[in-house]
Amino acid sequence: MQLRVLGSYGGREPGCYLPSFLFNECLLVDAGSGASTLTVAEQSRLKGILISHTHLDHVGEIPFIADNIFGTKDSSLLIISLQPVLDDLHKYLFNNIIWPDFTVLSAGDNPILEFIGIEEGEEKCIAGIKFIAYRVNHSLNAVGYLLSDENGTVLFSGDTGPTEKIWKKAHEADNLRAIITEVSFPNFMKDVAEVAKHLTPKSLLEETKKMPADIPIYLYHEKIRFHDEIAKELEKLNEPRLKMLVQGEIYEF
Repeated sequence: MQLRVLGSYGGREPGCYLPSFLFNECLLVDAGSGASTLTVAEQSRLKGILISHTHLDHVGEIPFIADNIFGTKDSSLLIISLQPVLDDLHKYLFNNIIWPDFTVLSAGDNPILEFIGIEEGEEKCIAGIKFIAYRVNHSLNAVGYLLSDENGTVLFSGDTGPTEKIWKKAHEADNLRAIITEVSFPNFMKDVAEVAKHLTPKSLLEETKKMPADIPIYLYHEKIRFHDEIAKELEKLNEPRLKMLVQGEIYEF
């Protein structure tokens, strides 16, 4: 499975993009970036976007992708998540107030966007990638995903604090090749991380004890102003599995 990291930061400044992960050049997981990092032609080739939760840094560029691909493809771009997540996107974003409702607008026979609700634990497939959503410990209805193709499985936790179920599912996964999870705050901000349901290097280390051994763990969502401090704290953990994702890089799993 190929991953192109379009954005990996937990904040925005010039040159730093919000979380968005392109799998096999056709499936986005989260869309904090995407319109900012893909050409219109690349956006038009997208088959779907999996949404982990409705926070703006994970959905903020769906409206601009929809606008860019208007009239460029015959089929709808699928926006996929738990139904309550999609309901919130419709109510608060694609409501003809903040942004036009692209689930109604069309440039042909199909609407630009089609919302597809899924159930937790239900396996679906798009463009040769199977995926299953599992709830994690973050905002209401936040999920991570197990994604699989013929080459193996990748676990994407999404934003999360200390959690349980998705790590148990990781142990059950066939041919798990990589884990992608978050680390948002440095250790001195542990109280903020606990309230916001995010991880610090210290709490991440505790989470690694729940994960399958010998699987590389790739990290994202560090707050920009604390990037260097978080990197130093991770290095001090002396855990060789932990690697920071690099924006713009392509990974093969």
